[in-house]
Amino acid sequence: MRTLGNLIWHFPFMGFLVSGYFFILGCILCITIIGAPLGTGFFKISKMLLWPFGNCIVRNGQYGLELAKNSPDKNRGKSLYRKYTAVFRIIWFPFGILTSGLAIVLAIVNAITIINIPIALILIDIAKVSFNPTDVHVVDIDLINAAKSRQAKNKLEKLIA
Repeated sequence: MRTLGNLIWHFPFMGFLVSGYFFILGCILCITIIGAPLGTGFFKISKMLLWPFGNCIVRNGQYGLELAKNSPDKNRGKSLYRKYTAVFRIIWFPFGILTSGLAIVLAIVNAITIINIPIALILIDIAKVSFNPTDVHVVDIDLINAAKSRQAKNKLEKLIA
């Protein structure tokens, strides 16, 4: 079913064009040293958009998954990192609006028909991470389901104990 969804995503709905948009945006951002963290995040989003069904975008630490050893989240307490993040988010804000606006418009167009609702949900996920695509990872949906069940099991054990 995942393969069928991916084929439908690419051929009638030109999903490779959306993936290419994020790839080109990542290339433009990686030309500058300051934009390189966002550029690598857009490369990951582009990778997810090549095969969106069966993959999921998560942030490091989400669902209890530690996916990167040198994560920017570990530097959050440091003042220089916080200043860099604040300045860059201000600079990135207009581009984030355009990128997430594109994803939302495509999601609305795809949600008009019932058969395209799964594609619209993928585009909504892309709109969520396009404001700050740093520290995102593309993982298999089975890994997410296993992490969710592990979290639920841990919560249940805490309630019982």
